[in-house]
Amino acid sequence: MRVACILLMLAGLLAGCQSYRDDPDSPYYVVPRGAQLTLHRALTFAPGRLSLYIQNGRVHDGMRGVAHYEPFCKFELARQSESRRTVGPARMTVTNTVERRESVPFARTAPRRYAQLAVGPLAQGFDSPGSPILSFVVRMDLASAEEPEIFRLTCARWFYPEMEYLVTVSDIRRTLAPLFTLRLPHEG
Repeated sequence: MRVACILLMLAGLLAGCQSYRDDPDSPYYVVPRGAQLTLHRALTFAPGRLSLYIQNGRVHDGMRGVAHYEPFCKFELARQSESRRTVGPARMTVTNTVERRESVPFARTAPRRYAQLAVGPLAQGFDSPGSPILSFVVRMDLASAEEPEIFRLTCARWFYPEMEYLVTVSDIRRTLAPLFTLRLPHEG
């Protein structure tokens, strides 16, 4: 009887964890292979640029203007070109998704003078000046028959150790709308 109870409890725990990861509203949901990403209007890449940053439906030609502590996405092409390129509208399929946390010392992310000012009390307990900047990253590899140069979409947000915020499907959708639509396989 005791073994049966333990097995029943373990099965319940495993089922609960699995259903939490299978819920798109869960912060632990991973965008599955086969999800569809639709770009609704053409995007232009400057000569020599492989990527554009997107936040709150606005395109940024680099990191300037991006609020790093809010979700943002980087849309990338496969190859660099010395000429201006335009891609889209297009449909893409997610071929692989990787989620990870990254840690970068504050001094490597801030302008030099600002990092020097922050060294004092923030540096206590860390190997490098200041608290580390953490980021939660969701990288989706993409394939498009219409636009074969489309390569990847990476969405992220920065946070401090006390904050830990994951990037959810809702965050990604909100960040990309109205330029892109993300449709999960079970959404048809």
